[in-house]
Amino acid sequence: MGFSRIILGFPLFLLGTIASAHDLEGAAGIEARVNRFVNSDHAYRSLLEYQSSVGFSGKSANQPWSSTYWPLENGMAAYHYSGHGGQSDSFDENLSSFENRMDTFERRLKRDRLKDSDIEDMAPSEKYDLYLGDTNFTLTHSIWDSMIEHKENAKKHEIQDWEGVCHGWSPAASYMKRPLKKFVVQSIDGKFSIPFYPDDIKALGSLLWANSLVQDNSLVEGIRCDTNTPRRDYGSGKVLRTRCKGVNPGVWHLSVLGLIGEKKMPFIINKNNDIEVWNQPATGFEFKYYNPQTEATGRLEEVSVPVKSFNDNFSTFRDPNTVYLVGVDMSFQYINETNPSHEETDDASKDTVSNFHMKYELELDAGYNVLGGEWATTSDQDRRYIPNYPAFMWRFQSDYPIAASIVDVKVPEQSDPQYNDSTFMKALSSEASRFRYQRYLINEDGDYDRLVFDENGKPIPAGLELRPQPLGKVIYYLMEKAQ
Repeated sequence: MGFSRIILGFPLFLLGTIASAHDLEGAAGIEARVNRFVNSDHAYRSLLEYQSSVGFSGKSANQPWSSTYWPLENGMAAYHYSGHGGQSDSFDENLSSFENRMDTFERRLKRDRLKDSDIEDMAPSEKYDLYLGDTNFTLTHSIWDSMIEHKENAKKHEIQDWEGVCHGWSPAASYMKRPLKKFVVQSIDGKFSIPFYPDDIKALGSLLWANSLVQDNSLVEGIRCDTNTPRRDYGSGKVLRTRCKGVNPGVWHLSVLGLIGEKKMPFIINKNNDIEVWNQPATGFEFKYYNPQTEATGRLEEVSVPVKSFNDNFSTFRDPNTVYLVGVDMSFQYINETNPSHEETDDASKDTVSNFHMKYELELDAGYNVLGGEWATTSDQDRRYIPNYPAFMWRFQSDYPIAASIVDVKVPEQSDPQYNDSTFMKALSSEASRFRYQRYLINEDGDYDRLVFDENGKPIPAGLELRPQPLGKVIYYLMEKAQ
């Protein structure tokens, strides 16, 4: 249901800061890593202080909004989700349906017979194109072209059903306003009345954030796993494969407390720790500290266990400076997907909020500062598989990021007469939607590389790939109309 790659083949989807492979083994450099990820000089501090200031639960100030992950096989923002009969599970069938729909639009536009019902049922990107007076549907064609390229580069030339733009939906839902209502606008050339529903705006916002260069200013902890059954330590159950160890529990715990607990700000997790990627906006948490020996719960100082008196399965993996161990039983809330519809209003009650249960042990020094930790296998899990924990988590370097297209700087303000010049706007939109970029990846060692790898791990030459995007100023203008 998620897709971490920027549309066309990233094994990992972000260019931003990532810990080295050595850091991924544990919590080396934990103070700098936590402060960097939370974007605070004081995020790394004693758990006793957090227990007083944050307590045992927290929620983001604004709940991110639910949406679909806009599957690639359905066309992303070119998803004809309101069409009669719905979409097929086949990319080729959906592409053929799009081509037939374009033929119909072209014939009716030439005869000035485009129906209101045609516009009503258009895909979000088709409405965007028509709003700009672009009857060539440049953005929409670019979206389908990008997916054709992706399919050609994919394993067995197939698009997986979980692939989409969750890496765009998750930040859009976290940092953009919620579209609250349906609205109708006139196209810039004055020819058409175009109804936009909340899910239309969500689709366009998700595409904007997926393909904006804001993705290149990201902070990442953890790395994507590449197998469903990684090698594990027999005695403790600890995952031994570096790629599948997930976010270090110490970094995780302090980041949750610092971001959601203290700053009331969301971030994004890949809750899936296998070959698929499920990016979800984080929104809240509640947890209990427990004694790793007796399972008794209580305040931190009451249930922490001196490591020297503990028969510890993870003893060979602990930080050598560990004085105490404490268990954490956390219920973590994230926003899940919903199906798009033509509902005319949207609010937080229509979101799907899901819980992610995880258990882990934290390694503490004498002052109850976190040194690291280990993930625990809960009783309801099969030890052949990976315990519940996020493979990676990410956010942007700014607390208040803004996504834009590469040509947004050229887009005039609403009061500028040029804004109503459909020819001018179409030219800018065409430039943005046909933007191509150099592919990168972060390899298993945490290094940058100018090669892209196929699904079998074999390197293929890096090329310029299509990264279609709408104009940010147009999307934000439409978002204001939806308030």
